[in-house]
Formats: sequence, C-alpha cells, structure tokens
Amino acid sequence: MTAVDPRRLLIFKTVAEAGSMSAGARALGWTQPSVTAHIRALERSVGVPLLLRSPQGVRVTEAGQMVLLHAAQVAASLDTVTREADEFRHARRGVVRLACFQSFLSTAIPAALRQIHDATGTWAEVRVTEARPADALAALAKGDVDIAVVCRHDGDLAAPPWEGYHVTALSWDECCLAVPVGHWALDAASLTLADLRDERWVFGSVACRDFLLGTCRQAGFDPNIRHVTDDYVAVQALVALGLTVAPVTTSALRAYQHPGVATRALPEFTGHTVSALCHPGAERIPSVATLLRALAGSGAVATE
Repeated sequence: MTAVDPRRLLIFKTVAEAGSMSAGARALGWTQPSVTAHIRALERSVGVPLLLRSPQGVRVTEAGQMVLLHAAQVAASLDTVTREADEFRHARRGVVRLACFQSFLSTAIPAALRQIHDATGTWAEVRVTEARPADALAALAKGDVDIAVVCRHDGDLAAPPWEGYHVTALSWDECCLAVPVGHWALDAASLTLADLRDERWVFGSVACRDFLLGTCRQAGFDPNIRHVTDDYVAVQALVALGLTVAPVTTSALRAYQHPGVATRALPEFTGHTVSALCHPGAERIPSVATLLRALAGSGAVATE
C-alpha cells in the first residue's frame, strides 16, 4: 500500500456524494476519464475497492465508507484552514508584540487600536512592552518583539543604526522648553539656549540626555542637571514647582500638560523622528501591516 494522496480523498468524496462518476466529474469541472483515473489510483493506494460501478451509478463499499469518513474529516480540516487563514489575512487574528517608549504608549497606541477596531470591528491583539528606544531595538534584534518604536534626534549621528530593518516613518515631533508659568524666559524678546546656562534642568533617558547634553555644550555650557526621569508627568511637576526647566516635546504635552507649565521655542531644540522598525518581510504579515498603517495614520504624534 502506498501513501494516500489527500487530493484523491476529496475527489472520492465528491464522486460518492454525487452518486456517479459523470456527476462527480461535472461537480469538479473535470473530464470523467480523469476522475476515474484518480479513483482507481486511490483504490490502488488503499488496496481495496471503494466503489462498485453500475449503469445506475456508484455504490460505496464498506471500506469505501471508512475512507469517506476520513475524506470528510480532511475536507472539514481544509475548510477550517481556509476560514482561519482568512481571519489572519484580514487581520482579525494575529498577535503583534510591540516595544515602545512611554508617551507613545499613552498617545499613539490607543489611537491606533481605535482606528483598527473601527476598520475591522475587532480589537487588535497587540501586546505592548514599555521600553526605551535602545532597549526596544535590542528586543527586536533578539526576536522578543515584532515591532520596535524608536526615535532619532535631528543630526544625532550617535543614534543606533537602523540598517537591516524595515522602517516605517511615524511622525516628526517638535521639542521646546518647558518653564514654570511666569518664568522670565517667556517674556524674553529673543531666547537661545545659552541664555539658560544658569538654570537647573531635568533631562530624560540616557540617549536623549546625551544628545541634549551635547547640544548644551555646543551652546557653551554644561547644564546643571538636577533630575533625570523619563516620566513626562514627573518632569512637568518638577518644572511647575519652579525647581527646574526642561526640554519637552509637543506630543508629551498633548498626552498631559501641567497647568503650572508654559512652553517657549528654542532654536537649538529641533525635534526627532519617530519610526517603527521590524524585520524585513514582517511588514507583509497582515496583523503587523495593519498596526503599522494605523500607527502611521493615527494622528497621535509621540515622543520619547
């Protein structure tokens, strides 16, 4: 006995249900000799007759009833595969693991999930891990996440390389100066970073802090950094007390703005790009592609 061809099981099922070789051939859209050849090959595979032929049609043998039962199970499995694959194809199924920084999680992720729900009628299965951009990139490299949301300051040549990844541009986020309401800098006719050399500062994470530290040094001073935190709510609370000033981004202010904090543009504070990285080819997976499109089109600009 040779291996059974599952295609011939389905042909056999069609013929048995149709009641004759000719009717089965019509249902399949094939010629009758072709269908007959497949049935005979199936009988050779199992080693026993499956159909008894007569001018009135075909009758399934006892062995044929057993084969027909398994053929029905094969057909049901294929239907299940087709149905479930269709759910993946339309992004109604599929887990996407994403690593991103704090303000992105609180702004862009909810907006993107709402957009996907409105388009598909279901909530996307997105599992988010809060991570600084460098840690998100490391998680992507190890395969712990499917998408890493990262950012790069304008002109920051020290940023980790993105070569070898599929990159989806998400946003450009402006950076400005946060000061307490009533701070002298708000009334200055012109203001540069050098004018703030005597201020106390609160900076963010390592990559952001290193870039801003270099920017201050280019302006001729080492900033007096009193606090370091990625929590934009805590940053603004410290600023509102009059203890510090801080660089903030418009997206962080969109997520939350303390009533005691005001902002002022600085020519040295430009901004940074926010991008989503994945391994090449992953962007063609429907669930990943759907999330990438939603993040890019959500309108929720985010920042580190």
